[in-house]
Amino acid sequence: MIHYKKGDLFANLPEDPVIIHVCNDIGIIGGGFTAPLIKYYPQVKDAYNWWFDRCPAQDVPFFKVSSKRPLLGTIQIVELYDLWVINMIAQQGIISSDNPVPLNYAALADCLFSVKAMVSQYKNIVCPLIGSQLAGGDWCVIQQLINEVFDDRDITVYVLNEEDLPEQFRHLLT
Repeated sequence: MIHYKKGDLFANLPEDPVIIHVCNDIGIIGGGFTAPLIKYYPQVKDAYNWWFDRCPAQDVPFFKVSSKRPLLGTIQIVELYDLWVINMIAQQGIISSDNPVPLNYAALADCLFSVKAMVSQYKNIVCPLIGSQLAGGDWCVIQQLINEVFDDRDITVYVLNEEDLPEQFRHLLT
């Protein structure tokens, strides 16, 4: 079940946190939520870049070139000190006029199921409004997916700017 909290995720990390967030499948990191994430934890960017450098070459239909990239629906766990960051490859390309919704909902579901399988019940999963900003996804669909996957545990979603959260969810902010 989702619990919404207003404020900065990084200033309010719980004990034993696992930060989950959506990444693209083309090896570009540093926009949206990842800007402060890699400022606080630069190892996340290093791990993401390493992941792309080590993946076998695959055809990339969106860009019509061969490239190294992790597949949509895969996750990367980056263990740092007393927290984990999980990079979830659920975004195909980047948002543009030709690609207004790069979020792939099926890939996001695969990632969330993988997170559920990998993360102990004793860890606290936290995230921003994953997939709904630079990935162009519909938060109403995303929150339903999160609640379906994590039907037996809590997830805390941090909302920095209240206006980013659809109006029908704002009354849930604490």
